[in-house]
Amino acid sequence: MRSSKLNYRIYLRESKISNIYELFHKFFENFVFFRWMFFKNRPRSTFLLIRSFLTTAIFCCLYYLTISKFKFLIMGVDVDPVLIFSFMAVIGYWVMLNAFYEKNNYCSVQHNDIIKERAKGNKKLSKILSLNLSTQLLAMDLWSHRIYSPSFVENLEDAITFCYSAENKYFQPSYESKEACFEAANNRKMEVGVARSMLLSLQYSLEDSI
Repeated sequence: MRSSKLNYRIYLRESKISNIYELFHKFFENFVFFRWMFFKNRPRSTFLLIRSFLTTAIFCCLYYLTISKFKFLIMGVDVDPVLIFSFMAVIGYWVMLNAFYEKNNYCSVQHNDIIKERAKGNKKLSKILSLNLSTQLLAMDLWSHRIYSPSFVENLEDAITFCYSAENKYFQPSYESKEACFEAANNRKMEVGVARSMLLSLQYSLEDSI
């Protein structure tokens, strides 16, 4: 029996590659900066540290395979390459962590604005803001964040229901029914791009109705 609602936490999959540019982008994203879907579904600082060391390990391996005879000299002192790459990993982690907290702080402000509008009784406006935040969470790889995940799942569930209603004139998902769409999302088969399109469809509909 197919599910009629989404799980508490959703795990999406990467969208299909449609052109050479996306192929180039995905290669560097997955094999140089290690922004795998695994890490996107686990937006925590611990995984940023793992990504930092994996990224540094790539450059470290390239160094030893190509120009390992090159010496690192700092103020005339020969420095062990391991120390250099360890320092790079720490710096990389700091940069990733800083970017993570900036994105999280931005989303936190948006989330608080939604709560304020809801408390004032502006349900439609708060819903539009919430849908807008959900689409941004997809872009920033934070849709599985413990704070934002419940509202993201709720919005996606509402968006799926809307896309299979007679009111929808924005985006037609390829799944045969609403239940099939729920099943795909619950089984990690829904693509990020499809989820984004459905969220935007409901958002556009609410905006047009104002």
